[in-house]
Amino acid sequence: MGVLYVEKNIEVVKSEKDRGEEPLESNSTIIDNGEGCKDYYMPTLLETSFDDIRELSKRQIELFEHWSRRLIDEIFRDNYGNDYINTEVNVGQPLVKNEVRKRIEERKVDNPRRFPRDIDAILIEDIQYFITRQDLYKNHFKNVFESFYSGDEEIRSMLDRLIDIRNRLYHDNPISIRDAERVLCYTNDFIDVIKDYYMKLGKERDFNVPTIISITDSQGNASYRRDSAYTWEIKNVGKELIERHKKYYHDAITTSHRSGETYEIELEVDESFEPNSYSITWIMTLNYKRIMEGTGRKIFIRFTDEMVSYEPKIIVKLKTNKEWHRFAYINCDD
Repeated sequence: MGVLYVEKNIEVVKSEKDRGEEPLESNSTIIDNGEGCKDYYMPTLLETSFDDIRELSKRQIELFEHWSRRLIDEIFRDNYGNDYINTEVNVGQPLVKNEVRKRIEERKVDNPRRFPRDIDAILIEDIQYFITRQDLYKNHFKNVFESFYSGDEEIRSMLDRLIDIRNRLYHDNPISIRDAERVLCYTNDFIDVIKDYYMKLGKERDFNVPTIISITDSQGNASYRRDSAYTWEIKNVGKELIERHKKYYHDAITTSHRSGETYEIELEVDESFEPNSYSITWIMTLNYKRIMEGTGRKIFIRFTDEMVSYEPKIIVKLKTNKEWHRFAYINCDD
C-alpha cells in the first residue's frame, strides 16, 4: 500500500470460517467487518486528510489493475498466443466475449497513449470477468488463487465491493475511512497472492521486484508503462511525429525549454514494495558528458545556456537491496 500514509499491517482470513490462525502481533485494535476481512486499525489513517485518502485509494486500485493485467496477459499469451483477445477457443466461441472486446477497443480509441495494448485497457470489471469466469478460473487461475481464496465466488464478491468503491471515487462521491481500509485490504492481499504465485514458479527475479510504472512531468505529460519485463525508453519528439507514428511513439512525450527554465519529472514506483527496499539514482548526460546526477523519485533540472540545441539524456536506475538483480548486466532491477 501507500507507505507514505500508513504502515502495512493487515491480515485477511482465507474465508469467513475461523481457520484457527493466530492473529498478528500488534498494538492496534483488531476490526472484523464481517466480510472475511480482519485488519488492524492504524490511527495514522484517521489522521490523514480525506483528499489524501481518496488519492491513496485511487493509486492502490490502479496498482491492483497493474498486477492483474500482468498476470492475465502472461497466462493468456502462454496459452492462446499474442492475439488472444481475438482468439476462438472453439469454432464460433471467442475467448473474450464481444461486449468486453468492444469496451477495450473504445478505451483504446479514446486514450491511445494510455492504452496502447488491449490488456492495458482492461479495468476491474474485465479483470473480474477473466479471473472468475468458471472455465477460465478452473483452467488457469485456480492454481494462482486457491491458496488464499475459497474460490471464484469469493473473488467475484470481493471485486464487486471494490468496483462500488472505485465508482464512487471516480465520480467524486464520498467514501468512508472503512471503504479506504477495504481498498487497502483487498488489493494488497490480491497482489500478495500473485507475488507468491510467481515465487512458486521460480520467477521471483522477473516479477517480484519493484518497477517504475509511470512518469509525469511539470509540463503536464504522463507516460504509462506497457510492459515492465523490459527496460523502458521514453523519447522526446514533436507532436506531429507522435500523431503520424502513434504505433512507434506511444511512450513519447513532447517538451520544449529555454535557458533558465526549470523542469521536473516524477517517477511512480509500484507501491506494493516498501520504499526502503530499493534505491533510485539518475544521471543526466549532454553530448556524452555527465552534467548532473541525483537520487530519488523526483528529478529537478534547471536548463542552462550550454544545453541549447542539444538533447539531454536522463538515465534512471532502480536497484533493490537484494544480492541479485533482474538486469544483472547493468547492475539494477529497472
